[in-house]
Amino acid sequence: SMSWYLDFLRANQFNAIRLPVSEEFVIHSMDSIPDQGKVAADDSLKGKTGIQIIDAVFDECAKRGIFILLDMHRLNCDAQSHKLWYQGEYTPQTFIDAWQKLITRYAHHPAFFGVDVLNEPRESANFGTDPATSFNLLIDSLDKALPDYKGLVLVEGISWGHDLSGLQSYPLKMDPSRVIYSPHVYGPS
Repeated sequence: SMSWYLDFLRANQFNAIRLPVSEEFVIHSMDSIPDQGKVAADDSLKGKTGIQIIDAVFDECAKRGIFILLDMHRLNCDAQSHKLWYQGEYTPQTFIDAWQKLITRYAHHPAFFGVDVLNEPRESANFGTDPATSFNLLIDSLDKALPDYKGLVLVEGISWGHDLSGLQSYPLKMDPSRVIYSPHVYGPS
């Protein structure tokens, strides 16, 4: 059950979790009831919508002093990866809209501590001046769209999340005290 896992985390002195979501979930299905087989181990979640389940995770984490970082991990639920923050029906604006929904919902929740803007942007993603491909411009747009949000913003690098070098020439315009640079670099194993 959810309680079992959260109790395990607390007992082992974990103080935060990264909770992945997809843009598809936020835009299209957060008010839908998921396949009940996926929540069968926890009677408290049966019959709840996807967003009600996330609400429950937030509430249970708060009871245990565990913080939550929301992570826009994928554009759609079936995708293994994405190149940019838009593709097909998902546009830069729907990306910002999805974040607005999530941040508006959780901004004042005691368990919420920040957002990971996008998991591992790659290929044509860069730090630069082209609104179609510049990750720095997307982050600045997101910051402007949410002027009341003063929480932490994790920024991964481009090229599968590890390259932050372009930020030296194209720095973010947001308050640097709110930014955590979070490159994804994995060892050989």
